[in-house]
Amino acid sequence: MEDITSLLDSTMRFVLSGIERELRLGIDWRASGRGRNVFRRAAIYAGAMARDLVRIPLHHPDGIAQARFRARIQYIECTVVPTVGFFLEHYPLSQHQRDSLSTALTELGGCIELQSDGRMRALDEWYATMEEFAVLTERCEKTADALAAAVRERSRLSGAESEKDHRHT
Repeated sequence: MEDITSLLDSTMRFVLSGIERELRLGIDWRASGRGRNVFRRAAIYAGAMARDLVRIPLHHPDGIAQARFRARIQYIECTVVPTVGFFLEHYPLSQHQRDSLSTALTELGGCIELQSDGRMRALDEWYATMEEFAVLTERCEKTADALAAAVRERSRLSGAESEKDHRHT
């Protein structure tokens, strides 16, 4: 049986690494349109829109991008935020890990706000702009980086403790 420290380490690594992988998955091409000229943005948008229109009658398993955007926000709000909050509240963490997880929560909060940051709330909940796709992708990437940093720090700390225990035996 594992000791409690290694069990805590492997649990944190298992849970946060899965979330990190999910947040690194791209949602839609529209995110790549940020900062491009008008013609390139129009081409990206038209291509993504045409792809989505084809996917609707085919009942494509990936769904349409707008639904994927909302699903990502819901995943963040209902799964990621409570999970990161749990680790912050209940786990023994170094200050570096606390800082990394706090950064992740800040980025996640910015993601959740994307669904209701427009002038017309009903439209904003239904439709995400190219800019919102880009911001969500960017914030998810920053969150994933922060989670990875917390896991790396946890592994580094447990490796140092394990090495210290071996020297004393």
